[in-house]
Amino acid sequence: TTKKIGGQKGHKGYGLTREKVEKLIKENKLETRILYHQSNNKSKKDVIKYRLGIEINAYVEKHIFKHVSNSKNKIPNEFYTDVTYDNSIKSLSIELGVYNVISYNRLSDFF
Repeated sequence: TTKKIGGQKGHKGYGLTREKVEKLIKENKLETRILYHQSNNKSKKDVIKYRLGIEINAYVEKHIFKHVSNSKNKIPNEFYTDVTYDNSIKSLSIELGVYNVISYNRLSDFF
């Protein structure tokens, strides 16, 4: 591509502004972590930058199907294989794949 990295000239852009982020922080709508770095920047003043992120915590549900000889219940089809993914992982996978953040061929490596 011939486009330069970053915002394109003449493109309005849709990113969050510093004001919007600071408003969210003030309203306690975002967890805030403060990290201090050393920098020798041209302005010779402290510079504040924001980075937004999300955390996803993995968990495992262990399902034990106890054998009861007179039971008519069978193991549900969703447990056909030994390991399955819940809907949250499936949704995230689709979202990441649609925007080419992760290849559909590599989804199992992602988890």
